Amino acid sequence: WWASSDFREQAEWNFFFFLFILLSPVTLYLAAAFVLPDVEPREHYDLEVYYFSTRRWFFTIIALSTLFDGIRRGIVAGSPFDFGALANLVSATLVGSLGWTENRLHHAVITLAVTCLFALFIVSEAMKLR
Repeated sequence: WWASSDFREQAEWNFFFFLFILLSPVTLYLAAAFVLPDVEPREHYDLEVYYFSTRRWFFTIIALSTLFDGIRRGIVAGSPFDFGALANLVSATLVGSLGWTENRLHHAVITLAVTCLFALFIVSEAMKLR
């Protein structure tokens, strides 16, 4: 939502562009439904089993959200080669891959890679403010 401040000076809007802008937060909201299981009293939950059982839906939705945000960034920047847009598209691909494997090492490496990419993105945005 913070990135939406880029649109404060956009004079022309249309309904379909507005719907496209809403896709990213809506998909994040949908992904939240898969984060934790529905809790029943006196039930034992294995969160690791739940994590891997919902991984396809969860990571596909997260990848879509990141993809939509990357497309939005490319549109706002006026170039698909904007670092933020490219970082989001790479992140969407990496995160999407988590939905198709239960390999713990793959999950750990991709999580670290996406975290580093996100940190690099934050630093690059901070450098633009100078």
